[in-house]
Amino acid sequence: MVTVTLKFNEEKLKEIGRTVDEMLEPIRKTLAHFHIAEIAEGVFHSESDDGTIVQGVTLKFMLHYSYYLQFLDSWTVEANGVRETCTSAFWDWCPPDAFLEYPPKIKKDEGGVVTTTFRFKEEKLKELGKSVDEMLEPIRESLKNDDVEEVEQGVFRKTGRDAMVVIDWPLLYIRKHLDYLEYLDDWLLNVDGDIEDCKAEMISYYRKWHPEKLK
Repeated sequence: MVTVTLKFNEEKLKEIGRTVDEMLEPIRKTLAHFHIAEIAEGVFHSESDDGTIVQGVTLKFMLHYSYYLQFLDSWTVEANGVRETCTSAFWDWCPPDAFLEYPPKIKKDEGGVVTTTFRFKEEKLKELGKSVDEMLEPIRESLKNDDVEEVEQGVFRKTGRDAMVVIDWPLLYIRKHLDYLEYLDDWLLNVDGDIEDCKAEMISYYRKWHPEKLK
C-alpha cells in the first residue's frame, strides 16, 4: 500500500491566480490512467501490490513540471507505514526548472484563452521526408481528449480554467523528443495576448541544465 500526499501553499497560489484544484487537476488526470484513487484532496492511494506506481507516476510528473515544488508546502510518500518527505530530496538532485517557472495567469471565467502555435521549417521537413501534418500528429494525439480546438493548421486553442493543457501535453511530448525543436520555426504560447517563445525558452533551459541532450 502506498499513499502520496500533496499539500499546496494557498497564499502562493493566489499570487499566480491558481487554486489547489487547478494544480491538482493534471495530476488527477495522469493518475486516473493507472486507476489510482484520490481518497481526500491531494491524497492519492493504491492498495495494489504494485502500489509504488503512484509514487513513480507522481515523481515523473514533478520531473516534467518541477515549478510545482515552489507551491507545495509538503509532498510525502507513505509505504507500509513508513513515511518519507519528497520535497527537499527532490531539490537536492533536480535543479529548478526555468521553463514555465511561473505559469501565466488563467482567468477563472470563460474569458481565459490560451493558444499554442507550431510553425515548421518546411525545407527541413522535406529533407526528413515528412509533412507538417505528420509532425503535428503526436501533438494532436496528446490533446484529443481535452476539447482543444485546432483553429488552423498547427494552432491549438482552449478557453477556461484548464486551458493550459494546450501547452502541458505538447511539452511532455517535446521533452521526450527534443529533436522536434530542430524542425520548428516557431513554437509560441499566447495567454490572453501575452506571448512566450516556447522554443527559445526550452532551448535556453536545456543549454543551461542539460546541454548534453541538445545536438
